[in-house]
Amino acid sequence: DSNYAYGKSYVYTRSGTTWSLQQSVSASKYTFNQAQPEFGEYVDISEDGNLIIVGWSGAIVGPSADQKRLGGVDIFSRSGSTWSHVDLIEESVYQLNSNAEIGENIQLATETKDRIVFSARGDQSAWVWVNNSGWARESELVPSTTPSSTYGYNASINATGTVAAVTDRGNESVYIFTRSGST
Repeated sequence: DSNYAYGKSYVYTRSGTTWSLQQSVSASKYTFNQAQPEFGEYVDISEDGNLIIVGWSGAIVGPSADQKRLGGVDIFSRSGSTWSHVDLIEESVYQLNSNAEIGENIQLATETKDRIVFSARGDQSAWVWVNNSGWARESELVPSTTPSSTYGYNASINATGTVAAVTDRGNESVYIFTRSGST
């Protein structure tokens, strides 16, 4: 089978009332046997306009024998008018259930640009990744009560990365998490 990469996201800049295409960005990784990896399904941009995160819940992760549709989050930064790929966030094939779909709902701490929250609704979880000279998992957002099977459907983080919220549609509730240091 061939490897295919699908999808692009487009960056536009505004001058006065006119919007112009600055550049398109593409998925950093190929997917296997996947017709629509949904690259660009969710995007977020920093307040200063110099960092973009792009989610794609259909990204296939793992060697062919262990492939799972876990999803991914690509990170791009801008220097002048050029966008460059910085990193790809994807969880290990052995740590999440099949069809975790982590790129389906993502959000950047838009002011500090140092934290990303994403839900993995197929895994009933939510995660925070932090940039300390490279992106790495900081923590899983685990509720204090037993969540329903729809925990992690949506997640959000504030501009400074100190408060996160995760929905649990089955319990009709939203869990609010606050950060102290890296906890």
